[in-house]
Amino acid sequence: MKVISVEADLINIPHRQAVASASSRSTGMTKVIAQVHTDEGITGLGEAPGNEEIRAAVLRVGNGFLKGRDPFDIERIVEMMPGPHKGLYGPNTTVQSAIEMALWDIIGKSVGRSVCELLGGRYRDRILISAPIFDTTGTSDPVQAQIESAQQAAAAFGFKTFKPKAGVGKPGCEIAVVTALRKALGDDVNLRLDPNGAWSVEEAIWIAQRTEEYHMEWLEDPVWGIEASARLRASIHMPIATNMFVRNFDQLPVAARLNAVDVVLGDPRIWGSMLTTKKLGHALEALALGFCMHSSAELGIGMAAKLHIAASSPNLSYAIDATCWFHSGDIVAGWTPKVVDGSIAVPSRPGLGVELDRDAFAKYKALHEKEGDYHAQHTYPLRPHWSY
Repeated sequence: MKVISVEADLINIPHRQAVASASSRSTGMTKVIAQVHTDEGITGLGEAPGNEEIRAAVLRVGNGFLKGRDPFDIERIVEMMPGPHKGLYGPNTTVQSAIEMALWDIIGKSVGRSVCELLGGRYRDRILISAPIFDTTGTSDPVQAQIESAQQAAAAFGFKTFKPKAGVGKPGCEIAVVTALRKALGDDVNLRLDPNGAWSVEEAIWIAQRTEEYHMEWLEDPVWGIEASARLRASIHMPIATNMFVRNFDQLPVAARLNAVDVVLGDPRIWGSMLTTKKLGHALEALALGFCMHSSAELGIGMAAKLHIAASSPNLSYAIDATCWFHSGDIVAGWTPKVVDGSIAVPSRPGLGVELDRDAFAKYKALHEKEGDYHAQHTYPLRPHWSY
């Protein structure tokens, strides 16, 4: 089997409501959808955050380097598309992940097995999901807004793990949020807090000490960088998780030696491929660190890929991040990422287990053609000079 061509298209899908974190505000997302075609008539699907630069790179790599290659040569292909995880020049991890995801889809379809079975086996059939809780732009009472959002998510989807995005309101606001969430949701739910690296070490210590009684599962990226996190971890009892300052295999052993982190959240878009993310899980197991998964606001294709990694990873014992429950639509058929009782079923059909819904795909492609890229406004509201 050989790759004969690659298509790449941009689509826009709005959120059901605007979302805000310490570092960005957005009303929707732009995705690149890759379709990798083979000479045996099998097409694989891949997805990643996108813009015209990413789309052009997927086409350049797909119809240049990838053309004529055997999709089964995953290790060789990933190694020959060196991204930042190797510290070399080449396609970035976003481009690489969209292409590699489609190759796994092809392999699974060609042998009639789901991708998780190829990555080590179906260890579990359903994956617990964490609900990110966002402040909404313009609310007069951001604490109450997040409480209501969490209660609605719990009632509608059965979530048992919640992650309010901190650092949006005034300093100390998150203490009120955690206090109110624990009171409103009870002691049986897991709480995480994620300020996207916006706090200083001193702020993080102050907040951690005042929320310790609520037994949070972890602080996620409370400060920026390995050194700062190591200083913080030495001063608090609460676990620290990251998807921001451990993003490649050079950073991982340094963070482990400095005791800077307890849990690392993998993501094919950040780590460059499904295979590399799976290897991250093995490395974390060897280092006695926790393994979870970050969300890049995946649609059905990317969500299926994450679920296959999680389903085949025994040491992934946490609820993974997902945002599918507040997207206004999707482009997949045959399976949808539906949250029930706080979890999503792993697709069981061959490959990733999804197909394109052609009508929805055309609709959201036309929306991108009309509106152009959705851009997240990257800024920390309390430090406006942090815009870029």
